[in-house]
Amino acid sequence: MKRVLELPADDGVSLRVLLTAGHGADLPGIGQLPPHVHVEAWVPQADVLAGASLVVCHGGSGTVFGALAAGVPLVCVPLFADQPVNALLVAEAGAGLAVTPTGGPADDSAVLGPDDVSRIRSAARLLLKEPSYRARAGRLADEMRATTTCRELISTLDPCS
Repeated sequence: MKRVLELPADDGVSLRVLLTAGHGADLPGIGQLPPHVHVEAWVPQADVLAGASLVVCHGGSGTVFGALAAGVPLVCVPLFADQPVNALLVAEAGAGLAVTPTGGPADDSAVLGPDDVSRIRSAARLLLKEPSYRARAGRLADEMRATTTCRELISTLDPCS
């Protein structure tokens, strides 16, 4: 994991990184990380997305929806289930990039290959540099906010209201 998070000093990019490892994760087992990396087992997603410049994730529906609702572009590294489709849709919408892992057999769950770290790093750099991804994510956030909620829709159907 450490290799994914590090950016060489000559990038000219100053980063603060939040790594969530999941409930029950062996946080000390992750090892020593650079000072700009903070590790937690879990954090309330909405609390951190408001201040995020970029999300790097596996492309699960909850993280993708949350990031887009906050107007944050994504680098999706899909591993299984709905993640490849979500990553493709994010990329097609122009709100991020998909980096398909190259490790492991083609008919099995995806795993990171030796060249994937540099591909993820390049995708993250591009999203931080190119404003069109954030702009498109912001437009999707606006569309989401303008969409009628279930509660609003149900209230229009209720004959008692």
